Amino acid sequence: MGIMIFNIGDRPGQGVCERLFLRRGFHISKLWQTKIMQAADTDISALVEIEQNSPHQFEFFMDLAGDQSVSARTAQAYMKSGGRVSHALSVYSCQLHKPIQVKKLFEILKDGFNEISSSLDLSFDNDSVASEKMAFLVYLASFLKENKSNPCEPPFGCLNFRNLVAEFMKSYYNIPLTSDNVAVFPSRVVAIEISLRLFSPALAIVDEHLTRHLPKQWLTSSAIEGREDCNHGKDTVIVIAAPRQSDLLIELIRKLKPQVVVTGMAKFEAITSAALVNILSATRDVGSRLFVDISKHLELSSPPNSNGVLKYLAENTLPSHAVILCGLVKDQVYSDLEVGFAISEDETVYKALSQTIELLEGHTSVISQQYYGCLFHELLAFQIDNRQCTARDTCELWLGCSWLSWWYLDAGETDSLHWQIIQD
Repeated sequence: MGIMIFNIGDRPGQGVCERLFLRRGFHISKLWQTKIMQAADTDISALVEIEQNSPHQFEFFMDLAGDQSVSARTAQAYMKSGGRVSHALSVYSCQLHKPIQVKKLFEILKDGFNEISSSLDLSFDNDSVASEKMAFLVYLASFLKENKSNPCEPPFGCLNFRNLVAEFMKSYYNIPLTSDNVAVFPSRVVAIEISLRLFSPALAIVDEHLTRHLPKQWLTSSAIEGREDCNHGKDTVIVIAAPRQSDLLIELIRKLKPQVVVTGMAKFEAITSAALVNILSATRDVGSRLFVDISKHLELSSPPNSNGVLKYLAENTLPSHAVILCGLVKDQVYSDLEVGFAISEDETVYKALSQTIELLEGHTSVISQQYYGCLFHELLAFQIDNRQCTARDTCELWLGCSWLSWWYLDAGETDSLHWQIIQD
């Protein structure tokens, strides 16, 4: 789409005039600005009335050279006393940031959505935010126009969204998950609390960065000694805040022997899987259930960032005592919009989490799942399908269908594999 040039009288104020274009998705550049005299026979009483009934003030100047503005009321009084006032005149170059999507969006909203159309804000701080926001708004507007009723989805997450999460993990990190390994929560905070209520441990060690929103009565150390005989309520969990550094955490686990451990990964330890392996070993040795939060280390971007936990999952089956938690908390478009999910490869644990969500929390917002579903869909649309398979994938494919394993092997390995198939 081409560039449009506008001459704008800045009496409403420069910020207001620029906002008129920005909120409709335009990039703007000020080409030129000057001041011109307000015609002496012009009545500005309507502007004065607007100021009296709103917090807004118009911008006039008492000469052509100054930059100190006065209100319409002051300008009117000055003019009635024989003074002359001026106002700014600006020339702007305007170009739509996403012309095809903006056009499609307003075409959808023009019939029956006048209030939404008039209040829509398409201003963006950066290009990546604009792309994400516009793609979702067009999808949401299309969904509303079609007036489809939401299908009855299970409380532990819409099937389509769980499939997208599983496919993202498979395509970007080579983790062979299905929708039956993914349970959806409104947030990671809810996921942590529900998990603690489900397993009702006498003692839980929780990452100090993840305890803020837990019930206050849980965050006590007074009943640790002799905790087996303490008279805390059935719904009370004794929570000890723990450091995120793995060696200190492991020391606490071996000394306190908690029933549940909830931890994140320190930034310097999240790149490789060594810390996770050590924590898995320590919790298995003392019989603890482990919940690992990777929210701070999962980027919905292409190419994917290095992630030691997900690297471990690509090469190993997640032990039955461990669950991976993730809250999608890095969104720059809607910072208050979050969806959390848990990954478990143990059928019993997965079913228990799913049923507990239904009992204690209910459904996660469908709109939130649709929003993040759009992001996953966009990422998957650009992903190459025939990526190199991991050792874990190849082993599973070999057991199920030998010829499919051959497809992922390097050319130098085909002869030996062909010989194995003939021998079998």
